[in-house]
Amino acid sequence: MRILLISLLLLQFSFSFGQYKDPKGYVASDSNQEYPAKYEWEKSAKYKNYTRDSYYLVMRDSVKIAIDVYVPKVKKGHHGKFPTVLHQWRYWRDFQLKWPYSMLSKAPNGPLGKFFKSIIANGYALVSVDSRGSGASEGWRAHPWTEDERADMTEIIDHIIAQSWSDGKIGVAGVSYSGTTSEFAAIEQHPAVKAVVNMYSLFDVYPDNAFVGGIHNIGFTEVWGEANEALDRDELPPKAGKAKKFVKGVSRPKKTFDGRSAKGVFENAQEQHKRNANVNDGALTIVYRDDKAKSNAAVSSDFFSPHTYWKDQDASGAAIYNWSGWFDGSYNDAAVKRYLTLTNPQNKLILGPWEHGGSFNAGYTNPGHSGFDHIGEVLRFFDHYLKGWDTGITKEKPVHYFTMVEEKWKSSDVWPPKNTEHKSVFFDAENTLTWRNDYSAHETKKSELKYWGDSLNHLKSIGVPEQLKKLHRDAMLSPEDKLKLANYQHVEIEYQRALSELNEAAVQVREWRDNGEGSDVYQVDSTTSMGMYVKFRSVSGQLKTPHTYPDRNKRDSLLLVYDSQPLEADMEVTGHVLVDIFVSSSTSDAQVFVYLEDIDENGKVEYVTEGELRALHRKISNEKAPYKQVGPYHSYLKEDGQPLKEGEVAEMQFSMLPISYLFKKGHRVRIAIAGADADQFRNMTNDEPQYTIHRSFKYPSRVVLPVVTLLAN
Repeated sequence: MRILLISLLLLQFSFSFGQYKDPKGYVASDSNQEYPAKYEWEKSAKYKNYTRDSYYLVMRDSVKIAIDVYVPKVKKGHHGKFPTVLHQWRYWRDFQLKWPYSMLSKAPNGPLGKFFKSIIANGYALVSVDSRGSGASEGWRAHPWTEDERADMTEIIDHIIAQSWSDGKIGVAGVSYSGTTSEFAAIEQHPAVKAVVNMYSLFDVYPDNAFVGGIHNIGFTEVWGEANEALDRDELPPKAGKAKKFVKGVSRPKKTFDGRSAKGVFENAQEQHKRNANVNDGALTIVYRDDKAKSNAAVSSDFFSPHTYWKDQDASGAAIYNWSGWFDGSYNDAAVKRYLTLTNPQNKLILGPWEHGGSFNAGYTNPGHSGFDHIGEVLRFFDHYLKGWDTGITKEKPVHYFTMVEEKWKSSDVWPPKNTEHKSVFFDAENTLTWRNDYSAHETKKSELKYWGDSLNHLKSIGVPEQLKKLHRDAMLSPEDKLKLANYQHVEIEYQRALSELNEAAVQVREWRDNGEGSDVYQVDSTTSMGMYVKFRSVSGQLKTPHTYPDRNKRDSLLLVYDSQPLEADMEVTGHVLVDIFVSSSTSDAQVFVYLEDIDENGKVEYVTEGELRALHRKISNEKAPYKQVGPYHSYLKEDGQPLKEGEVAEMQFSMLPISYLFKKGHRVRIAIAGADADQFRNMTNDEPQYTIHRSFKYPSRVVLPVVTLLAN
């Protein structure tokens, strides 16, 4: 309980991995398995004791880095060589506890204590590091993940493999900041690094965290900047609360690696930390991706963003486990982008029902402590790639994801999963959503819409054979030609169904076109907020646990909403929801927040996922995206900035954050639109504009749902 309390309160970046149950046995997996296999890791947890050595390692530039080394203790007279798990972060590698709590402590402490102990018990050496410019380490940082910090990791790995207890193989694991640090270990391409588990971490710094949709995520940068400033002074953050009763400060090595006294090193480190740049101060001066913060005019965020170096990471050959949760801010999208981009077939992706860190399930049906065996799954990965054991991890499909409400694990060979159809739901009169045949073709130019008036395109879309297109063009086939088609009867049925759908769509088009222009006016209230219970609160450590999501009706009454009719069947939405809306504003800019919600039979509204975009950044880049992603790519570069013109109707296309969610039969889909989220995002327009959302044949605002289980006909 002591460790859990400290973990929750210190930064609230907890990572206890939930309450795991003792596995009953390893379940050998196969390619059809829908969930990660249980792993009987406790059988190999035979190292009950370990040695700890804490010291400063002197880097190439004389900067001293604080390191703790834990090695499983072997029987007297025996010598052990172990693979090593490396962890490097900026939130104190270990705590000093106040007396008498220090009497109860057994190292390692800190938010990752339980995980660390399990790793060591299973035959791994563990090396935990205070990143340069943080904790007890010397140095300073102009920004996160500095070039020197990344180079330090290479030196530390060289140091590890030179030790008598090392077998020369390294696995790197981390959460949030240390997840990105782990990723950089692969990017540096040290040959000893064989496997990386990067959990709940970003991939592209600008849109994944600091500027989601080009809008400053000040709810994160402000809290994070404040917390780090305190930690760098050897103090707990202001919001640490009761943890201050237990924690004295960071653990301080008393010697260097060569046995010399470390007297005065910590004091020197504290003095150097005063030069650290505050990330929030820097973010306040940034609008575009290529802007440089005034606090550090040397580089833009791309310099310290992992996506910039993905080819180097790919070339390392290290197996990468991409890990996130549906309520992990936009880090779930980061995990997807990283997985899609890297080409190593050993890479895996897991998306669970978790908040940032995975200690709790979030959301709808089963909030509370996570029952997922995080420790076992990490060990299953490392045991295979570092020890060469057959843990079954390579026999499974590479993607595991959890469908909310259905409360079921599923697996896939690809992301998004196969058998996914894109179903459009259009904004309509009287705040309604209308399901139509998806007759607006995405493949057409942005400036024009093409409907199923071209029946050949429709026939092509439903997979009708090439011979049927000839039937359609010629309106006939000779009896002889019909005999040549072995599946003619099936083709004829498909053809008649296609014609029926086509006629129905044509009627809908005419009705919609004849209704003329349609629009809805929304007066932005800059004080509007989505409150504490949203994804981004999880990342900044401000979301209370367990995570329950309250009825959103009251907040939605302040927003512009569109509701569907009750669903005629269960509908699974898995993947990225595309937003395609037409907006005009009374000002030269707009920031649009769009929420996907679920309304049950009693009218209760559940938050499902969200997406946001600043109109200034609405241009879909003509350049190839620097990585693979789902949905349109916005560069956020200054050269692509597009201020709104007076009276301009601007098309804004962007993706919501990924989700897997089951809408139940009888429930309704809601799309809610806001112009502000005051508790989380900075108001980038400095006023309260009036938005007009256009919904007509000419401006068909809609969302496109990735539907696995379609509505009943």
